[in-house]
Amino acid sequence: LQVSSKVGVGSEFSFVIQVKESPAEIVEEIEKLRDSVKQATSAAPTSSKMELRAKAKILLAEDNALNQQVISKLLGRLGYNAVMVEDGQEAVEALKRWEFDLVFMDLMMPVLDGMSATKIIRETLPPAKQPVIIALTANSSEDYINSCMAIGMNDFISKPVELQILEKTLNEHLNLGDDEIASGVSTRSENTIEFADIRLKDDFDEGPDDLESSGFEHFDPEFMRNLLGSRSEPEVLDEFSIDAIDIFLESTSDLPGLLKTYASDEKWKEFEREAHNLKGTAKTVGGLILGNLALQLELWVQGGHVGNRFDEIEELAAEYKALAKELERYSRALKEKERHIS
Repeated sequence: LQVSSKVGVGSEFSFVIQVKESPAEIVEEIEKLRDSVKQATSAAPTSSKMELRAKAKILLAEDNALNQQVISKLLGRLGYNAVMVEDGQEAVEALKRWEFDLVFMDLMMPVLDGMSATKIIRETLPPAKQPVIIALTANSSEDYINSCMAIGMNDFISKPVELQILEKTLNEHLNLGDDEIASGVSTRSENTIEFADIRLKDDFDEGPDDLESSGFEHFDPEFMRNLLGSRSEPEVLDEFSIDAIDIFLESTSDLPGLLKTYASDEKWKEFEREAHNLKGTAKTVGGLILGNLALQLELWVQGGHVGNRFDEIEELAAEYKALAKELERYSRALKEKERHIS
C-alpha cells in the first residue's frame, strides 16, 4: 500500500493485489452478455407501447380463484390491467355499464355460464359497444371450439393459460401496434445471461436452486413456472409459485369431499362443475396426475353415466393428499430460499 499527500490538495492511495485469471467459461459468458445487451435494447417494448397496453380496457370473467390470480398476473407482466367479475351475469351487467375492448370469458361459471353470457352480449349490446370475446376453456376439442365461434366468440385460449399464448392472442385482437414487439416484457432477453447464472461445473450443490430436480412424483414444478414464460426472473417465478400453491390449497381442500357428497346425493351437475374446476386448478400447479383423474370423472358425467364411482373418487382423494404434501414441501423450500436471499 502506498500513499502520497499534498497539503491543501488531498491524498492518493495506490495498491497492488494478485488475482487468479478468470476461467475461460466466465470470459466467454461475459462476451455473450455484452452481445445480448445490444439485442435486448432493440427487442424490449417501448414505453409508449406499454402505455397503450395499460389503457386497453379488458374484462376478465372467471370464477376460479387460482385462474384469476394466474391470468391477472400474466396480464400484469405484459403491461395490461383487467376488471374482474366472477360469473356470466356480472359480465353482462359490466358490459351494459362500461365499454370494454376485450373480454376473457370462462365457459363454466355459476349463475350464468360463458356461452349464455356471450349470446346475451351479442344479442343485446349495440354494435359500437361489442367487445372481442375470448373463450377460456380447458376443453379445446374442435366441436366445442366451433360451438364457441358459432355463438359469437372471436377466439379461445386453453387453460392453463401461458404467457406467450396470451400475448399472441392480445396482439392479434387489440390494434395496439404490437406486432413487432418481441414476446415477453422482461428486460431480460432469451440471450441475456445473468451473472447469477454463470456457474462452474463444480459449483452445482444440493440446495433450494435444485428443487426442480428433487424427485417430485405428484407434480411438475417446471409446468407451473413455465406459465410465466422463459424470460421471467427466478425471484418472480418463486413468488408466483408460492402464491399459486397457497391459493390452490386454500381453494380446493374441500373438493374431494364435495365430490363424494354430490355423488351420494346424485347432484351430477354440481359434481361435473367441481370435477372441472379441480381438473384445471390441479394442472395449473403442475398436478397432472390429479388433473387427469378429475378429467375422467368429468367425462364420465358428461357421457351420461351415473352410479357408483366411489373407488375412483377415493383414488382422486388419495392423489390430492399426496399432491398437497409435495406442494407444501416445495412452497416451504421456496420461502426458505427467499429468507436466505433477503
